[in-house]
Amino acid sequence: MPDQPFFVPTGCAILIEIVRVPNGEAPEWVRQAWLGLQMPLEYVSLAHKLPQIFSGEPVSLPGLAVHVDQEAALFLLEDPWPGAAAWWRKRGFPKSGEYFVFHADDVKVLVVPNPWSGSQPSDPNFD
Repeated sequence: MPDQPFFVPTGCAILIEIVRVPNGEAPEWVRQAWLGLQMPLEYVSLAHKLPQIFSGEPVSLPGLAVHVDQEAALFLLEDPWPGAAAWWRKRGFPKSGEYFVFHADDVKVLVVPNPWSGSQPSDPNFD
């Protein structure tokens, strides 16, 4: 994640790509399934202490946390890793209005043309 705020050109969207296996309570194979997946970023927060997804136990997560809509994440996980998506679904996910949270060190931020905006990126240097 960048140290400074960044400008998102009109007609673009922000995605995250998981570049490291995230920590968490899910089995290793389920957490590994996130690797390489690109998902829309909902928002970024200061992490401090966040609850574990199953136990609710607080976990220290220094730095920034990125939040991804659970429904969108599982939809995107379904094609490459249906077993991992099914594992989450069997446990009651997605939960309406809830997010999967990843540490900022585990993701790469991508600024891409937004296919839903109906306009072209405004930055002439956009590639």
